[in-house]
Amino acid sequence: KQFLLAVVDDEEELTYYEMSVQDLPRVGEPAGCSMPPVEASLFGTYALAHLPPGTPLEEDWYGKRLDSRRLLLRPVESIYLMRRHCLAVTRDGEPMTAEQFLDSVAEKDVEIREKERVFSDLRGRGYIPRTGYKFGHHFRVYSGKKPHSEMLVHAVPSGTTLPMSAVSRSVRLAHSVKKKMLFACIYTTDIRYVEFARIKL
Repeated sequence: KQFLLAVVDDEEELTYYEMSVQDLPRVGEPAGCSMPPVEASLFGTYALAHLPPGTPLEEDWYGKRLDSRRLLLRPVESIYLMRRHCLAVTRDGEPMTAEQFLDSVAEKDVEIREKERVFSDLRGRGYIPRTGYKFGHHFRVYSGKKPHSEMLVHAVPSGTTLPMSAVSRSVRLAHSVKKKMLFACIYTTDIRYVEFARIKL
């Protein structure tokens, strides 16, 4: 079945959207990590690791290189790596758990719990999520180490409602940069990826 959403705007014109739940296929296995875990320290809401260029962590598209000695890891990356025992983070010299790191970040980022769940799910399927901030969304997503991302993904907590104007903006922007627009709807034990695409009838 094809599910269509017909939206009437203020000028009584119709816009049609196709909605589909995407069962994202696994495109690879989660990248392995070195033993022992990489050591890093809390730096605001980030983890700062002292690593030279070319380490496996960076080759797997984690972090942003600051200089030849330092790699900065985003909160979602840090939490994911900590849970997989690939990263050990300290705060004021004391080791932190992934939950402590998450709680610390949540004080400044109210969306971190949703973003972390979606990031972990995508990485677990072999995708590479990077920040989608410049597109107005949580992630731009690569299916492997490719030059261009194929999807924009926005994490949506259970029970959230979005105005159609927000959906319309998202779809138009995604199409303009030749990407799919997916909303990651988070449930208690599951994440459903819903794609919106504008179509003409």
